Amino acid sequence: MLLGAMSDKCEWLILSFCVDRASANMKAIRWLYHMATTPDLPRNILLHTEPCFVHGVALVKNRAQGASDFLSGASTFSARTRNWRFNQALRDDMLALVQSHLVVTREACPPEISAASRNLVEKLYGPLDSDYLWKARKRSRVRKPSGVLQDLESILAVVNLGQGGLCDMRHYCCVAPGSADAAAGKLVGQPCCASRDEAVEKVATPLINCLLHRPWSQQCESRWTMAMTTLRRVAIGTFAFGLLPAALRSLKVHWDLSGDGVEAVLARIIEADSDNFTAKSKLRLLRVVQKLCNDEVPSKLATVIETLKICDALLYAGLGHEQSKRASLRDLVSESGSLFSKAQRAVVGVRLLVDVVEWLAAAATSSCPRFLR
Repeated sequence: MLLGAMSDKCEWLILSFCVDRASANMKAIRWLYHMATTPDLPRNILLHTEPCFVHGVALVKNRAQGASDFLSGASTFSARTRNWRFNQALRDDMLALVQSHLVVTREACPPEISAASRNLVEKLYGPLDSDYLWKARKRSRVRKPSGVLQDLESILAVVNLGQGGLCDMRHYCCVAPGSADAAAGKLVGQPCCASRDEAVEKVATPLINCLLHRPWSQQCESRWTMAMTTLRRVAIGTFAFGLLPAALRSLKVHWDLSGDGVEAVLARIIEADSDNFTAKSKLRLLRVVQKLCNDEVPSKLATVIETLKICDALLYAGLGHEQSKRASLRDLVSESGSLFSKAQRAVVGVRLLVDVVEWLAAAATSSCPRFLR
């Protein structure tokens, strides 16, 4: 009756529904469209549905064809780190690997190695002075580094990313100008560690904190970018001398999962007893190792992350990001500068290929695949 009374006073009555892409919403909209076809409804009532484009971009991003297994493995790993037993076991293996492979060199780190490591981090996170990596107080507007940026700076201070595998793990034990050690009063050029144990702790701590001790949800700048956040952290662990895949393989051995047919046995155990948490944990670890510890991981990381960065640009433009404003309707539909057309050109254009090649060149060395074998 209400719609009929409203439509009598209009030439056309347009009802617009803005919804996200949840299946329940789509079913409800389908029911409304079905009701609109009934003979009793006036013919001048038109229905229009506007699905949330942010949901669409997020769905496409999280289901990237050709990388679904890799993305699911990274997601499963992030979920497993919430379990304290898994976390503790992986932490112990990472610490043991650093203890057994680290070589301490009493000299300054070559500038080209530091530059390559910082370049790799900027490939992952963008420029380190980006607004989203800083927090600003509303009153004073003084910027402070976020937890993510603090983790990255701690890693860059002691870890040389993209410089090979475990056999290439090296710590340049020397107080650098402007470093935290220099600020603490140590003389520039002097050893920064009093013993090898201190050097091991200094290298392992920022990596373990980044990969295991900081909640993965807090590492995410936005809930729409969780997949990208997960991949970035996997990349840090992979290019930090292959420490993450090596620790996962070591944990696989310690959990007696190295034999043939283990996966099938665990699957049968879970089928017989769906509440067997131990078998489920072992099966998940086995599948994480299969997906994140192989020769294709570096190239897949480079390709997927560079592609998803384009999706994140759309998400940030649509939702706004820290001090950034949301895109206007004109920005979305502009013929010359549409955000969607820019994203399409970035995906199919030469720039994507150039970025991937540059990243692989920065991250890979002749000895890099050693930790993957």
